[in-house]
Amino acid sequence: MNRVAYTLLRALGVAIPAGLAAAALPEPPGLPSLLAAAAASVALGAAAEARLHHRERRLCSALGSVAAPLHALGTPVDEEGLCDGILAAARALTGCESAGIWIGDAAGGLTLRAGWGAATALARQRDVLTRAPGTGVALRDRGRACRVGVAPVTGRSGWMGYLTLELPPRHRLEAAQKQLLQLLGIHAGVGLENSRAWQRLQSQAHTDPLTGVGSRRFFEEQLRREQARAGRTMTPLALAMIDVDGMKELNDRHGHPVGDRVLQAVGSLLAEVREGDLAARYGGDEFVILMPETTRREAEHVVGRLRESLAALNAGGAFPFPIALSVGIHQASFAGDDLLAGADAAMYAEKERHRRGTPAPQPRTRIRGSRSG
Repeated sequence: MNRVAYTLLRALGVAIPAGLAAAALPEPPGLPSLLAAAAASVALGAAAEARLHHRERRLCSALGSVAAPLHALGTPVDEEGLCDGILAAARALTGCESAGIWIGDAAGGLTLRAGWGAATALARQRDVLTRAPGTGVALRDRGRACRVGVAPVTGRSGWMGYLTLELPPRHRLEAAQKQLLQLLGIHAGVGLENSRAWQRLQSQAHTDPLTGVGSRRFFEEQLRREQARAGRTMTPLALAMIDVDGMKELNDRHGHPVGDRVLQAVGSLLAEVREGDLAARYGGDEFVILMPETTRREAEHVVGRLRESLAALNAGGAFPFPIALSVGIHQASFAGDDLLAGADAAMYAEKERHRRGTPAPQPRTRIRGSRSG
């Protein structure tokens, strides 16, 4: 065997038969050390390549975890679900022991919007933060206890807060991990802005802008839902239809701005309905109160309290004229009953009694077990 081949095989750890080893030629000076260095270099290269492949696999796995919360940003989601997704992605990306999302508040401080991990760990993360906006991902040591990673949370309007994560002492983040953390901070900010914008739109769609009670659209959605539920559970469902008497004459005499103030005052009275009931503006000068799990006689007591509040408003002299309401109550019978039509017919019957000067009937007794309020 050629001596060079023999030395190279030995450096690489290859077993050589004794007969071939004996036939090896004398080696040139310095060749064994040269070949050993070459073999070591090959081994180091192989190890480095293995580490690179492992790092790439880990980052690819982390990218898969990051993709889910980022994909959710294209759809309306609640803030809690968004923050949970961002924190889960940060954990998958870095293997952190705890994480938090901190948002700047109106008082000039930072408020924990969502957190994962022990309270003491989150407190350590809070201690390294300042209200001043930061850029890029920073690593800040907390003595020998831990290292805190900090990424800015930014939305379309600029800096909003921080994404923090607790890492073991002297832990390093690779450049790709820092870039992905910064991306998570951006998407956390944009996602929070999207969620809050969606909530504002929902609130506007569900609220009458003049009176502050529910909108007709929201009432009709809830009416369908409650009618279906009452039919399944065979529980009572009552509706009160309310009309402000003489609204046209009031607008003609005092002007529409005064008429709007009257509607707002009635809306304020209706906003005090029991928890679980829904007050809404049905249209013009008509309002409704939807009362789940309520019988007709219980609904009469609800309306009776409304009349008492109206009497107090009139006695206080809020307007130079008294406000009068006509109210009709109807309870569903679960047999194809039109709840709206029944309440509407009862309301017009009371309005006719008002024209004739006949007082509205009053409930005789309070029903025990009815909901409070």
